[in-house]
Amino acid sequence: MIIHRWKSFLVSWLLVISLKVNAQNQQILSYSQFVKIVAQHHPATYQADLQMPMAQAKLLESRGNFDPVIHQQLDEKNFNDQRYYSILQAGLKIPTRLGVSFNAGYEQMNGSYLNPENNMPQGGLAYAGISVPLAKDLLIDKRRLELQKAKLYVKAAEWERELLLNELMYEAGQCYWDWFVAYNIMLIYQEAHELAAARKNFVVRSYKLGDSPNIDTTEASIKVQNLHINLVQAKLSFLNASLLLSTYLWVDGQTPLNLEPNSVPPIYTNLDKLEPTTNLKQNAIQLLNQHPKLEQIRIKLKELEVQQKFQKNNLLPKIDLKYNALNEPIGSDPLVAFNSNNFKWGVQFSMPIFLRQERGSLRNNNLHIKQLSLDSTLFKTTLNYYANSQLNNWTTSAEQVVNYRQMAADLNILLQGERRKFEGGESSIFMVNTREIAYINAQIKLVEFINKNQQFALSTYYAYGTRLLEVTD
Repeated sequence: MIIHRWKSFLVSWLLVISLKVNAQNQQILSYSQFVKIVAQHHPATYQADLQMPMAQAKLLESRGNFDPVIHQQLDEKNFNDQRYYSILQAGLKIPTRLGVSFNAGYEQMNGSYLNPENNMPQGGLAYAGISVPLAKDLLIDKRRLELQKAKLYVKAAEWERELLLNELMYEAGQCYWDWFVAYNIMLIYQEAHELAAARKNFVVRSYKLGDSPNIDTTEASIKVQNLHINLVQAKLSFLNASLLLSTYLWVDGQTPLNLEPNSVPPIYTNLDKLEPTTNLKQNAIQLLNQHPKLEQIRIKLKELEVQQKFQKNNLLPKIDLKYNALNEPIGSDPLVAFNSNNFKWGVQFSMPIFLRQERGSLRNNNLHIKQLSLDSTLFKTTLNYYANSQLNNWTTSAEQVVNYRQMAADLNILLQGERRKFEGGESSIFMVNTREIAYINAQIKLVEFINKNQQFALSTYYAYGTRLLEVTD
């Protein structure tokens, strides 16, 4: 009888060994390999990389406001064989970032019905001069405002890229470890189902030989059915998890990939706990202060402060001084007849009486600054709580992995002992099943806590605004 029991359990262990051999034939897709594929090829990565070129294009556009401009205009009217007028104007205007504009040009006007103020020498007049704002637009104007905002936009784009990549890596990481859980739970049920099926066959043969009661065959059959139900559900969960994981696999951001059928995550027994690094704990405050979202808020505050400076500028009267030196070109030397007494100058003044629009804009901007400052304080407090809580969860989960790994090992020892007693006829199938259920549950709990350990690591780095690109696997 004992020899017969040993033969039956030898078959059971051969089935388990066969299962492990099949598992070894699978291609392991580690977490580090997965996130590298995602970081290099996912469309969201390419979208994140577009942030800087878009910001640089915006900066180039704002710098275009300071491009020198050349202009030329020719107006001529002829009627009844008579020239009423002929007006030629050409010039160059050079705006600067100091608010001063330089200009130079040439004008030639003649005709029978020309406006008297436009009368000039036959050879026309050349001019060169300057335009200077004396109050409004002296320290800042619309062009300089847009340039400063574009420079801030470039800095904000760098942090926006980090936020997008952090979000991608966080979501992809969560998906990977859910896939890891689904696969390992499937393996646990698959191994348990194979063993239960072999044990059922043994009990049936033992019953036919008169060594076991009929109730044992019912007990063994129910156990196989329950495990089969759990195995089918586990296979479905793994299939769906694999499909979801495939959505993160791309080639050059253009072509979606399907997960290879033989690609699987590592087996949970090959993974150790993951603990917070000393560097992370020591630099926690600095990392929080450098969080991309906080950096974006600071940049937005700077933008509002620049806007505030511009709006204060709008409260000033507009006083523009213009001066142009005039000269009549003669021969090949355009300056031969230059005289400092020949010039054209003027002053332009304008100012709204009540300044209601300007004062309203400034007041609204000041309120936005106050609101954003409050948002920054609130976000920093919330972020500090969230990051520290995730760090605590991560530390605790690492301890739990150790505890559950020891618990699973102890329960496995009890199970093996119960099986040996059963093989020797000193125990019952009910006790073996009870021990096995406890061991299966402990294995599943261990897998789930390994998953939590990795997920909390992801959440911690995500909370601190950095990416967990590689872990021990």
